[in-house]
Amino acid sequence: DALSVPGTLNLSGTTVGATDDGDYEAGSGLEDFGPVVWHKFDLAACADISVAYCGTDPAFQNLAAFLARTCPATDADYVLFTSGDFDACGDGNGTVLWDDVEAGTYYLPVLQDVAASANGPYTITVEAVSCVVGIDELTSADWSLFPNPGTGVFNLQYSGKNGLANIVVERSTFRDSR
Repeated sequence: DALSVPGTLNLSGTTVGATDDGDYEAGSGLEDFGPVVWHKFDLAACADISVAYCGTDPAFQNLAAFLARTCPATDADYVLFTSGDFDACGDGNGTVLWDDVEAGTYYLPVLQDVAASANGPYTITVEAVSCVVGIDELTSADWSLFPNPGTGVFNLQYSGKNGLANIVVERSTFRDSR
């Protein structure tokens, strides 16, 4: 499936009958990870990705928190999660997040873990949003501050491309000693 940025994929399936046959490179640290079901997606551009199991019943209490770049998965090619929790869904299911994932093909494993209720039908929402643009991509020519000098009320104007910007205002005192 193609995952646009921004974009959403809705995935569903079941872990009943999942195996780990041929899923991991022999001798890798993933070899004994456990049986999984795989979903492949192609990411169009750099993105922050969230994978949410919200609504899955019973709640999956154990999740695979990596993305593989190849099949079978190897130690050298997987992307570990950035963060995750079991609170965001509000129903006991987990959410896993990855920041700054490069464009490319990825395989999302859905773990079967009978002891942790991660067994049976599931529903997953995969969302991608654009990677955060660093300040080094902006130039000072895009910004203007007026009046300058001023008496306490200033206007900050941005003339660059449309988008979000974070502005931090700090109190500073400067006294001209001339």
